[in-house]
Amino acid sequence: MKKLFTALASLLAIVTLVSSPLAADTLEEVKKKGVLTVGVSDANPPMSFLDKNKGQIVGIEVDLVEAIARKIGVPLKLVPILASERVEALHEGKVDLVARSFTKTPDRAKLVDFSLTYFKAKQRVLAKKGVVSTLKDLEGKKIATVKGTTSEKNLRDMVPSATVLPLSTWRYVMDVLSRGEVDIVSGDGVVLWGYYSNAPKEKQEKFEIVKDLALSDEPYGMAVRLGDKKFLDLVNGVLTDLKKSGEAEKIFARWLRGAPGAPGTPATAAAPPKDAKAEAPAPAPSAPKAGGAVVRRTAAAGRFVVITLKGVFVDGADVTIYGMQGQVVCRGKVANVYGDDVYVDAIGDRSDEVAPGFGVGMGIPDEEAKQLVASRQEVLQNVKAESKKEADARQKEIAADYKADQAHRQEQQEQFAQTKMSLDYQYDDSWGWGYSGSGWGGYYW
Repeated sequence: MKKLFTALASLLAIVTLVSSPLAADTLEEVKKKGVLTVGVSDANPPMSFLDKNKGQIVGIEVDLVEAIARKIGVPLKLVPILASERVEALHEGKVDLVARSFTKTPDRAKLVDFSLTYFKAKQRVLAKKGVVSTLKDLEGKKIATVKGTTSEKNLRDMVPSATVLPLSTWRYVMDVLSRGEVDIVSGDGVVLWGYYSNAPKEKQEKFEIVKDLALSDEPYGMAVRLGDKKFLDLVNGVLTDLKKSGEAEKIFARWLRGAPGAPGTPATAAAPPKDAKAEAPAPAPSAPKAGGAVVRRTAAAGRFVVITLKGVFVDGADVTIYGMQGQVVCRGKVANVYGDDVYVDAIGDRSDEVAPGFGVGMGIPDEEAKQLVASRQEVLQNVKAESKKEADARQKEIAADYKADQAHRQEQQEQFAQTKMSLDYQYDDSWGWGYSGSGWGGYYW
């Protein structure tokens, strides 16, 4: 039996992948083993989901990664992963590429390298008709969403009075809606539409996707390991070629519209199982372990943002914060968990010493964690250096903006807005809120 390493050891190792052979040689490794393994969802229609007739995962993201596999000249292997597993699965070598409706954010870009944007979603709300029309209507409500997503974070940030119920998959989210445990769910509009458009008529008559309410924009990118430039260039090249050739338009038209005359027809998705026991999420471990690294301070005194690299932090849990040499600096407590971000309050006389790059452990013995952190000083140094670089860059930008002429700043902002995403398929979730076509049959709740 292989020796089990603690969560902190594994997750801190992730940051060093910039210089590791695994990060640099993914493309060569894929060619050598003869298969491209991609992490996707099996319950996110129409992006990627299980087709009950074919017994395989299909969807927009599957069509896109199939083109990548063809370019490399190897078969494609799809691995269903949870939203909370995307970074872990990639850096532990379970997958070579992640194409699982992964919203690009600055903090996530510290852990993975993102491809060009291939879809722009919006966070929407699915609720009983007449219950929600504005953001204010979400206050004090119980809202279900998928754990480890930007949707969870946005709900907690934008509607702090709401009770957010994070679940592992969309199947569980729609199940609690069906049972009446919540009246509202929120997530990327394209996925909500995938479920809603195939719900029984009586469900569609009772529920609605609130057309005029969008909580955020969610640009999707595929993820590769940090520093994996050769592989990333290939992925971006394939996406660009798909757009230029018109094949991308056919893929999106097939899955998003499904109307008569559109290229192709949507496959039929598998209905979620009705067995209540099978649907119930697995119970949480009795003694969960998790770890991460401090990335920045917040405006609140003593509170820090910690990136989760492995495991699941728990609201209210006690944590220990370790310095660059593995020494215990102070204790702390998890204030909030917002998707990938964990907000930790440092406690004690030395809380002011906490800085970017420090390790954070939950459920790990001090002596064991101290040795692990001390043996990986270069890992924490990488995080600290990156944080300092970003802070210095922000200061320079602020100074430059202050000195610059207003007209010049406006011109720069417009230019940035035009060029910040070099690829934009111009598909988003505004394509068909009123459409009632065939959709993705069978994915109902």
